[in-house]
Amino acid sequence: MRQEKMNSTASLVLIALSCILHVVIFRGKVDMNHSVIYRILSALLAIVIVLPIHELIHWISMRFFGRKDARIEIARDPLGLPSLRTIAGGKIENWKNNIILLAPFFLLTVIPDVIFLYSDRIPFVLFIAAVGNSAGCCFDLLAVLRRR
Repeated sequence: MRQEKMNSTASLVLIALSCILHVVIFRGKVDMNHSVIYRILSALLAIVIVLPIHELIHWISMRFFGRKDARIEIARDPLGLPSLRTIAGGKIENWKNNIILLAPFFLLTVIPDVIFLYSDRIPFVLFIAAVGNSAGCCFDLLAVLRRR
């Protein structure tokens, strides 16, 4: 139980740091010239779209590395919230598992962040999608770090 609480605390800290880092780096570039309702709806839409895509990337990565029984299901995340997750049975080499865990982070956060660095304006919905995925990847990053 104590380990579970530490994992939850570490996850929350990483999520907060991820969000703060994105806001600090990109705050002047994000297109905020929209109504509050538009921003709220855009944020909800971005999160609702990014989560399944994030899990689909895990699923595709698992299938690529031979885990034919990979599936996406609804379960509780480490914070106790209902969420999607991708699982498969059996063992896999550590480096392959790390790629599976980190693929959504690179495809949905790192690549957009690099593009954002060279952009004059960042559409709000894309910014929220990258931040939301980055926050969601904290569980994956912790899993990679725990395996070391």
